[in-house]
Amino acid sequence: MDIILKVVTYASGLVFVVAFGYKLLKYFTMPMHVRWELYPVPHEGKPYGGSFFEDVDYWKKTRHKDHMAQYMFMIPEILFIRALHEDNRALWYWSFPFHMGLYLCIGGLVFLFIGALLQIGGLEPNSSALASLAQALSQVLGVIGFILGTVGALGLLVKRSHDQGLIDQSAPI
Repeated sequence: MDIILKVVTYASGLVFVVAFGYKLLKYFTMPMHVRWELYPVPHEGKPYGGSFFEDVDYWKKTRHKDHMAQYMFMIPEILFIRALHEDNRALWYWSFPFHMGLYLCIGGLVFLFIGALLQIGGLEPNSSALASLAQALSQVLGVIGFILGTVGALGLLVKRSHDQGLIDQSAPI
């Protein structure tokens, strides 16, 4: 039974990595106009989030990108779903634990992979503090992530089935 659990765990991690790589490859092969011309455009450096293309004679000017502004915008948006928090707080209460659960499960998979590499390298959790730490972190992140993800998913299902504004956007299945 133990070997089956390990195989399923590593297979699920492999499926995730392959699917993510496929999506990433698909994203990078898309035409440029489909990718980033959405507002706000934080890397353009405009205080209101506007675009370089709004400037008069933009084609004559040198384009400057502020990558730090881009990261300062993206990190809170990705981790805390800031726009949903500001625009639809009732949906955010369920969406945030769902997404945070996903992030924690991914973190647990990363530490599980690190622990597997350490074991392949000959470091067992019983004899190595680093291997023990990787094992403990993978378990803690996995369990907390699973609980948060499940609570968020169930809350979103209930919200989507009872909120009149979301029923029209949700498939009955």
